[in-house]
Amino acid sequence: MKKIATVFGAAFLLFASSVFAQIGALPRPSEMVRAGAMQASGQHHPLNAIQAMHKGNFFGFTGGVTSFGPGSHFSKSWLQRDGLHTQLNAQFISVQDENPYTGNSLYGPNSSYTGNVMLLPIFFGVRRDLAYEQFKEAALPYLEAGVGPVLGFNFPYGRGFFGQFSHATTALTAGAFIGTGMDYSMGPKTVGTLNVRYNFIRFPGELAGRNDYSNLSISFGVFRALGR
Repeated sequence: MKKIATVFGAAFLLFASSVFAQIGALPRPSEMVRAGAMQASGQHHPLNAIQAMHKGNFFGFTGGVTSFGPGSHFSKSWLQRDGLHTQLNAQFISVQDENPYTGNSLYGPNSSYTGNVMLLPIFFGVRRDLAYEQFKEAALPYLEAGVGPVLGFNFPYGRGFFGQFSHATTALTAGAFIGTGMDYSMGPKTVGTLNVRYNFIRFPGELAGRNDYSNLSISFGVFRALGR
């Protein structure tokens, strides 16, 4: 637990220092005058990464830790209007028998946890950017939410590598998530992101000894703006 806290503390400090470094790199007045002159003369003035994210489509990948174990997700977003996107999120969650945040057993000493569990949520959602005018050169906070199907797999122990796939059991349910995050500029079209979300996942029957797999997710990743 202490090691995990140390890792996340270091990652947070790195994230914070990157944001403040970007805020300190805001364009000087002379650069703004030059950009205005380019626009007046009809020359194209490229967007920076934060502006491109706010005003266009983008995709990206994050990896991190959920309250069940390692997790990651791929995201593709489509602009509806400035600062409002619809998005597709494909997540992968590898379930462990210990909460990585607390160190407590997730199933208890008398559980029927007898295999490896993987969760594959496919969420369709919306993302809303916040405080764009205040941070548009350096950072971009946002809120997001989504719903969709969740497929769960239970791969039994003692079957060998290939045998566990042929003897796997599956379960399907509907799920949802709410989240927040912060993007920070890393280049002309690339941003780093810190994402925190809560996934609501409950199966109608038991999967490896439990049915409630709702979890907290903290992840870091990279997004790439498409278009200009």
